[in-house]
Amino acid sequence: MTLIVVADRAIGLAYGALGRLDEAAAHNRKAIALKPDYAEAHMNLGNALAGQGKHAEAIRAYERVLALRPSLPEGHYNLANTLAALGRPADAAARYHQALALRPDYAEAHNNLGTVLMAQGNAAEAAERHQRALALKPSLAAAYLNLGNALRAQGKRDEAIGWYRQALARDADNAEAHNNLGAALLAHGEVSEAAACFRRALALKPGLAAASVNLAKVSISLGDLATALATAKRLLDAGDPQAPALFFWCFRDPGSTPFAAAYRAELIRAMAEPWGMPRVLAGTAASLLKAHPAIGPIVEAATIGPGEIATLAADDLLGAHLVSVQVGDAALERLLTAVRRALPETDRAAQDTTLAFACALARQCFINEYVFACTEHETHLIRLLREAVAAALRAQAHIAPFQLATLACYAPLHSVPDARELLAREWPAPVRALLDQQVREPALEAQIRSALPRLTPIEDSVSRAVRAQYEENPYPRWTGTASTAKPQPLAAYLHERFPLAPLTPYDKPTLDYLVAGCGTGQQTAGVLQAFSGVNVTAIDLSLASLSYARRMTDALGLKPVAYGQADILELGSLGRTFDVVDSAGVLHHMAEPLAGWRVLTGLLAPGGIMRIALYSTIARRDITAARRLIAERGWPATPDGIRAARQAILALPDGAPEKTVASLIDFFALSDCRDLLFHAQEHTFGLPAVASFLSENGLEFLGFEVAPHVGRQYAERFPGDAAQTNLDHWNLFEQDNPDTFIATYQFWAQKRAAPVSL
Repeated sequence: MTLIVVADRAIGLAYGALGRLDEAAAHNRKAIALKPDYAEAHMNLGNALAGQGKHAEAIRAYERVLALRPSLPEGHYNLANTLAALGRPADAAARYHQALALRPDYAEAHNNLGTVLMAQGNAAEAAERHQRALALKPSLAAAYLNLGNALRAQGKRDEAIGWYRQALARDADNAEAHNNLGAALLAHGEVSEAAACFRRALALKPGLAAASVNLAKVSISLGDLATALATAKRLLDAGDPQAPALFFWCFRDPGSTPFAAAYRAELIRAMAEPWGMPRVLAGTAASLLKAHPAIGPIVEAATIGPGEIATLAADDLLGAHLVSVQVGDAALERLLTAVRRALPETDRAAQDTTLAFACALARQCFINEYVFACTEHETHLIRLLREAVAAALRAQAHIAPFQLATLACYAPLHSVPDARELLAREWPAPVRALLDQQVREPALEAQIRSALPRLTPIEDSVSRAVRAQYEENPYPRWTGTASTAKPQPLAAYLHERFPLAPLTPYDKPTLDYLVAGCGTGQQTAGVLQAFSGVNVTAIDLSLASLSYARRMTDALGLKPVAYGQADILELGSLGRTFDVVDSAGVLHHMAEPLAGWRVLTGLLAPGGIMRIALYSTIARRDITAARRLIAERGWPATPDGIRAARQAILALPDGAPEKTVASLIDFFALSDCRDLLFHAQEHTFGLPAVASFLSENGLEFLGFEVAPHVGRQYAERFPGDAAQTNLDHWNLFEQDNPDTFIATYQFWAQKRAAPVSL
């Protein structure tokens, strides 16, 4: 009997060595059936099951081993490996520790304990474990790669590169080592060598998703959008969760336009689901629509009949665009204005087939806050329609869905008396979505508004004027957003974005994060989606903006935010400091921007991080010209005044500096246009002034947030500034490329301090 048992186990071992795991498991089960207390057979059965991915069964086998031989280090080690494979790093770590207590020189256990410590976010201790493993067993090839990973996670990229090269010296065909070496080189700006590493990794292991993702990223940074899009498509088809973000980054790059038509379905999903912030995809969407063989001629002619409306209604990209973000293209606006003008006179036969499109157009008009030009004839027809709808509501009479959609194209439905009664009626799905947007959500914001805390007084006259503007015109009216990466600690984000910047370590598990001037919450949502370990306080002058912000971040299911109304000038009265202060697009609207910036700097803890956005004098030269034209013509900052100014600007000859603003997406919504061209208070800056403030106030510049193609252009012009932190060079670069910061200068800085560990 004993010989048979041993033979079955030996056969099981042989099959396991050959990779024939089913047969290995079967023979070890035979051995166990003949001798239930045969620990070695239980161990080998566990190994075969683990190799098959049957981790729950493997755990039972290893637990049986340890019940029979509790002091067997291999039993604890194998059980730990299986627990780690199941995503249970804490349980795995406990078992590795037990194995090491029994055998302190167990190099493999030290190495694998390091990997689970990495999974728990403890890169420093993980590195120590990998170093111990190599000291015990220099031939342990996996430990070289793992040590490189742990060091890279700590920002020690030079050391990581050395260990990756050692891993490849021992195993030149290690695809993971090639990929990770490429990632470390990319962080150092060695883009071409990094790309070669990713291609080598994929040649060795075509299914290595991480290398495909990295190749797509480096292709974007190199401007090779064709390769990036093709790689993103392969990843999407394979179900890789990072593919949507890659598509988003491709589509937002102007260089993607020649290739994007082949990925129209993905662009629709990117806008509708969404796969990022739809606002930045509007330009690509407009280009594809105008280039489409069926849509393009209609856009060019802007002549609308039932056939044209049917064609437009059938286009999924146009439909997704209409409900996601304002259309930021003058030709498309002209077309949609003509479509809207045709709706009141649409015959009943066509109403049923075009209802969904009419609702989508109404949602677009709400998003852009009815910025389209309107004739007196339309105004008259809509006045009659509004009266008819109001009368039907009073009489509890029938209201045709198409009537409601047509009215919503000209005025928000919540402005109709007793509009909330519409919510109690049965409607087709497109009308229900329209009512959610125009009745239910504004009612919810009114409820939120009454509960918002008032944190500081607002006494400054300019602050009051700015508050009044944003109470009337909250900006921007966004519809949704999604993270383009897994949330990560801010330090990891900054190391990845600015790998060579002079960033001082700032170790604190949870950061108190202030968004100073949060507006309607788009920036706050981005913070919560991008960064882990943050407690966010978000303040703004406008209760209307804050109400919108809370509704949106709550609807997205994001971590609760401490919203409150406050003036930056009065924030010192809160009596607290923050680890991060984030103020995008606010300071330049203050009476004395630098005074406001000093207040924010005073709120920043030593070693804390700051993100600031300021208007560029150079980049806004044409915007300044348009503002001057508006002042000369005397158009007021009212809806009618803004509409009149827009139409006059659109009528200017091509090449007129004032007309340049019509290429900006902010031009295509009422609140956005008011913010762009009619703001109550605006200052602009040059980079020498920014550099002086940073120096005088103890702030270390870390880097600009710019698109990849801008970073490429800067690197070509100033190859000696690998960190891209020389503001004198950036000043020269901007003078040669005056549209670089057309949105804002947006940059990160750190308050100088000794390293802290809190």
